[in-house]
Amino acid sequence: MNGFIKAKLVSLHHIDVLLFTTAQMEYNPSFTLFIDGVKAYKPTIIRRTANKDVYLFRLELKESYDFSKRYFIAFMNFPLQTIDISNVPDFKEFDQLFSYDGDDLGNTYTKEETSFALWAPISPSVQLLIESDSGFISYDMTRTDKGVYRLTLKGDYKNKKYCYLIENNGVCRETPDIYAKASSINSQYSVVVDLSEIEKMGTVDFKNADIKMVDSVIYEVNVRDFSEDKNTDIEQKGKFLGFVEEGRKTKGGHPAGLDYLSYLGITHVQLQPIHDVNNVPEDNPKYAYNWGYDPCSYFVLEGAYSSDPYDPIARIKEFKTMVNKLHKRNIGVIIDVVYNHCYEWLYSTFEKTVPNYYFRKKKDGSLSSISGCGNDIASERPMVRKLILDSVLYLFKQFDIDGLRFDLMGLLDITTMNEIEKAVREIKPNAFLYGEGWNMGLQIPENERASADNADKLPGYSFFNDMFRDIVKGPTFRDGITVKGFANGDVNYYFGLEYVMNGSILDLSYRHRFLDANQSINYVECHDNNTLFDKLTKSNPDDDESMIYERVRLANDIIMLSFGVPLFHMGQEIGQSKLGLDNTYNILKINNMNWLQVDKNFEMVDHFRFTIEMRKNHLSYLHKTKPEEIANVYKFERLDNNVVKIKVATDDYDDLEIYINTLNDPQLFVFDDYRSVLVNTAKDNLILKTFQLSPARLNVVYKSKK
Repeated sequence: MNGFIKAKLVSLHHIDVLLFTTAQMEYNPSFTLFIDGVKAYKPTIIRRTANKDVYLFRLELKESYDFSKRYFIAFMNFPLQTIDISNVPDFKEFDQLFSYDGDDLGNTYTKEETSFALWAPISPSVQLLIESDSGFISYDMTRTDKGVYRLTLKGDYKNKKYCYLIENNGVCRETPDIYAKASSINSQYSVVVDLSEIEKMGTVDFKNADIKMVDSVIYEVNVRDFSEDKNTDIEQKGKFLGFVEEGRKTKGGHPAGLDYLSYLGITHVQLQPIHDVNNVPEDNPKYAYNWGYDPCSYFVLEGAYSSDPYDPIARIKEFKTMVNKLHKRNIGVIIDVVYNHCYEWLYSTFEKTVPNYYFRKKKDGSLSSISGCGNDIASERPMVRKLILDSVLYLFKQFDIDGLRFDLMGLLDITTMNEIEKAVREIKPNAFLYGEGWNMGLQIPENERASADNADKLPGYSFFNDMFRDIVKGPTFRDGITVKGFANGDVNYYFGLEYVMNGSILDLSYRHRFLDANQSINYVECHDNNTLFDKLTKSNPDDDESMIYERVRLANDIIMLSFGVPLFHMGQEIGQSKLGLDNTYNILKINNMNWLQVDKNFEMVDHFRFTIEMRKNHLSYLHKTKPEEIANVYKFERLDNNVVKIKVATDDYDDLEIYINTLNDPQLFVFDDYRSVLVNTAKDNLILKTFQLSPARLNVVYKSKK
């Protein structure tokens, strides 16, 4: 018979058969169901429609579809047709039937045996392919409750490579294990490792583990970029271990690497993604670069950061060593995690394991890509939520990290985020949890998105405050790159400045955004977009380089003297440039820490260090968090010369005042009594009655004891 036939499962009891043929058709043709190659029965036709040579039949099954078996439809002399079950994850019964809450997915190793467990509920068969002395051997896995396939192999399989051969819709595809903790070079295979070796390394107590977020100073840094520059004596450049080498110096003899972080006095590093990424060859990373916002695993660490990417457990040990050494220096570790999108969906481990489950869809059935960075992860689905939660708990339990920064957090759902917080707080009560709260998750209801607009529903989370960013330095994106903000010299941002310096928690020129100051991540630069230096250069073309550096320092000072959580990007303290480029996620060298500029601008480093010390230990009022505590601390006034004066109600100093001059001319002040300018940690320094405020400068003055 001429034509073609397609069959699709549309519910647990119904199959739709689409038939195209030019042959004459009977009104009630006969279809035959085959199950696992054996003729079963003739399903009942309960609906029939026809349009010229196209026919659609709905068939009713005698019993619910059994996903452990293979189903085919036979009709006349057409070849047996595999029944397409790709829509099954969207069935209303799917999650109830198959959601699994066990903690044994992945592999569980002992010297005597290794057990494997894979959630593949719509697959009729799964095979384990595992390395042996004579090549890879295939083993059939056993389907158990909730669609979990299991196999236990006797013997010692330590460091053996493996993958799964998973059948879906009549097609078998090889894939690594979603839950594996280690992989071979470039993620080709998963690997069995003995995680007890990591546990034996122990942990180092982080003395600041109990501080509030407003007590911290967070420093965003990329593992590779921090040490890759040639102008230090760091040996393992671009590696986990290179990040924490001690006693290292710049060409000019200043502290480099770990010693530099300690010198600054920051409390936490926020590491750009460390999970295994698709786009960097681990065996030769010098020819490719990527920030890491396209992870191919939520458990495996990036091998390019390891001293030996061929040893699957080396990267795990070395990252644990890195965390321990940072803790020993009293620096907390926050990991930037990407649970919101996947650039390549079709060949991802997710899609190969359970097709059409892990990715969010639009109403028309096409994949959602609101981020513009790839296909959105369906965090609202129970087993996706479980995968994310299990990944989070692995990071905290295995590596003793101190917090998470969620990339594009607004794409995730509130329920998932609150479950993460609850689980994390049981392990580390004061862990830092925050993310980008842009309102982006358009395929889920607005009141269910983990965005800053729903900050009241996520009281345990903090959010990147883009209003702070754009008020202080002006619009961020390309069409506004030449537009000034307050620190660039536009004093019309005065009212906005008052709002953001009060943590965006008071009803001032704008309605409050956050419940308390802990929720406001105050920043003007991060890895995305232009550096602060480049933004200022483009918005202030008449300023020379020295004035641009003054404005960099001014913007940094405003962050440090604002209520909320100060966050700085690596190199921001020295006015680092990316040569005017804004999207440098895959450009070699351009993101490297410029250690020559550390030498050049070490006075800026020392000033940055001083302001951290002042915020942490000498300006106690900045540790307040509640609106009622903060409401009457700052009193803003715009003076006739366009200097902003902020009178501070505090017991730290007598008559403490902040003066901010964003213009290019110095301003002279004459006081009735003696004042001191706060330039270091000594409380009696530069005692004077006449005070000149330099261009693009912030100064703090207080009443002298003289």
